Amino acid sequence: MSSAQSLIARCENTTPGKTPPFLTAGDITPEGLHSWELGCENYFWLKSVAEDVQVAKVVGHLLDPHVQDWISNNGDRLTALTFAEFMDEVRTYWLPSDWAEAIQQKMLSSTQGNKAFHLWAVEVESLNVLLRGSEFHLTEDHLRFHLESHMHPDLTAEYRLTAARHKKRFRAWLNLVRLLDEKRIHDATKLDAALRKKPFQPSCSVNTTASNSKAPDGRARTRPPALTVEERQLLRDNSGCFKCRCLFQNHTMHNCPNDFPEAKNYKVLTAADVEAAKKKRTKPVAAVIEEEPAAKRARITEVDDDTDAIAVVMPSAALGDGTDSGEEYVAPLSVPHLRWSCLLEGPNLTFPLSVKVLIDSGSHLVLIDESLIAKLGLRRHQLHKSLNVSVALSSGDREVMSLGNYVTLSCLSSDSRFRSRSVRAIIAPGLCTPLLLGLPFLSHNKLVIDHALRTCISKDTGYDLMNPPGSVCSPSPVTPSVQAVKKIKGDVLAVAEELTKRDARLKVEFADRFPADIPPTDALPDDVLFRVQPKDANRVIQLRSYDCPKKYREAWK
Repeated sequence: MSSAQSLIARCENTTPGKTPPFLTAGDITPEGLHSWELGCENYFWLKSVAEDVQVAKVVGHLLDPHVQDWISNNGDRLTALTFAEFMDEVRTYWLPSDWAEAIQQKMLSSTQGNKAFHLWAVEVESLNVLLRGSEFHLTEDHLRFHLESHMHPDLTAEYRLTAARHKKRFRAWLNLVRLLDEKRIHDATKLDAALRKKPFQPSCSVNTTASNSKAPDGRARTRPPALTVEERQLLRDNSGCFKCRCLFQNHTMHNCPNDFPEAKNYKVLTAADVEAAKKKRTKPVAAVIEEEPAAKRARITEVDDDTDAIAVVMPSAALGDGTDSGEEYVAPLSVPHLRWSCLLEGPNLTFPLSVKVLIDSGSHLVLIDESLIAKLGLRRHQLHKSLNVSVALSSGDREVMSLGNYVTLSCLSSDSRFRSRSVRAIIAPGLCTPLLLGLPFLSHNKLVIDHALRTCISKDTGYDLMNPPGSVCSPSPVTPSVQAVKKIKGDVLAVAEELTKRDARLKVEFADRFPADIPPTDALPDDVLFRVQPKDANRVIQLRSYDCPKKYREAWK
């Protein structure tokens, strides 16, 4: 057994039903304490133990030395309690003050993901059982709402088309959703198996006399002979179609709008046909533009092959100064960056940190700033080979920066419906954004960006990072009028006056709870739970952080 497991208190019972269970020494968790409580209640029921002696029967089965010391100091008071009151005392004293909030947060942030629905529902209900009797316990209606809003997207689409959502009883509803999820998993398995099969490949040999298509006038059409190796090569080199066998086309065999050529008048393609097709193509019209000054031209500098450029800046492609052509043909001078508000987790955080990250499809790296690493507390790793990078804009010699460390992280959407796969982010000191998600993040998570629509959609789930479901665009700010401001100010003053009156009435009604002075200190409890008695209270303890040589030991005494 590892040392990490030995630090957690566990519920054990070598003779179930005959003796109460034991809670081993270690850190007490809500799960372990709940298991021990259930074992004790089962023992009380089997042995018909009276309520007034239940605590005395099991109090010695808490084996942690610190808990035993606490019981020894409060033995008379604890044994006089009922078992339910005793468990409340144990939870209040030995569990963190926010243990119920932490369990509720863990429960409400969970999603189905790729799990089966019934297994995920059991996990959520198990966490909710730990909160029974507290204000954080969820009712069946709240549980149903959480399960509905965090189930698998494919299951959600199937669920909305059925009558399962109209079921009143919670258990009947769970059973129907479980059946829908099993159907979803079965269909996904069949689809995956079909995709894994070898696709159908038609035979290369074609019967030249077979009549398998018809001409527009209804006459039977026969296919031409099969393409030769030379013909196939000519079609590949000159954007040809293997079906209609035309050169310089913008379609392929799979989406060809034409039919096969007639076998009667068919001629084998040659290099002469390629030259003739080139001459028939529409000649492009050359646009005369003013030559750009030398300062605006793109300067190409030879850089070592081991150095990568993070960004590239090129001159404008607009005609002239951009005013000679119509507005509809001029590209915008700049477009806002794609910034995604996501949540990041780390050892230093109790709750996820909201960060606005930059999505850049032109960066071949995922970069992170050192300040964000310090907030998250992520572990640094050393690259096997350092990366040399440089910026695209520089004066004189290009400054090369060496990056040698990285961290591993995963991003979570603000609504907790999308979690990315873990990626390695290179640590870049002085980065202009907390986190830059480049091509490794996009390709590893199968994300497709539409720059015109400003969308970033996952191919697996259809989730749009830039436009999450249910998001509403914020309206443009409206400046209120003077009358509206006065009305709002009057309403605020009226509410403040009403609150002041209610405060005065509450203080009068509960005057005994609002004394004029704090209670005297002699009325405070003086119970001492633990006391450390030093051997010599007047002795001054002198410590040094390093070993003292023998010749100087006398001076230290």
